[in-house]
Amino acid sequence: MDVRRRMAPPRSASVAAARWLVGVIAGVALSFVLATLISESLATSVANRAGAIITNAMPSIQTLSNARGDLRQLENDFERYAAAPADARGDLRTRIDATLQTVESNLVSYAALPFFPAERPLSLPCSAWARRSAAMKEAFAVLSASTSTSLGPGRRSTETTPKTWRLASTT
Repeated sequence: MDVRRRMAPPRSASVAAARWLVGVIAGVALSFVLATLISESLATSVANRAGAIITNAMPSIQTLSNARGDLRQLENDFERYAAAPADARGDLRTRIDATLQTVESNLVSYAALPFFPAERPLSLPCSAWARRSAAMKEAFAVLSASTSTSLGPGRRSTETTPKTWRLASTT
């Protein structure tokens, strides 16, 4: 009988091994549950931030992008206006006035949109638009008053003498 007891494993060792096995399985299951909860929480956070971008940032980006394109168009039109003959300036003037109104409208729309917490200080250059617009209108008035082609010298050319005729002919 002593031989049988020695050959059979003790009962307490098998119970301890079973407890360890159950503990390891429970730990793995708990790890999977925690990992799932953390990943779901992160996914919800990403979805919320994406929603904030869609509802808050995208309208601002679109409005400012439109204003930027209009400003480029305005710059090109100003250059064309300065180089255009007087008879071609009417259409350009109408186009410039319309573009100025569109830029102003875009910036007013942008100011009415919701801002991210740190966005308002970055938008201060847009609030200076009224000052820049007034400066552009003054420049426009100066361009309108000036001529794009030369009307010739303001006075008669200087008389040349025999000693300086070559100098006068080269200038």
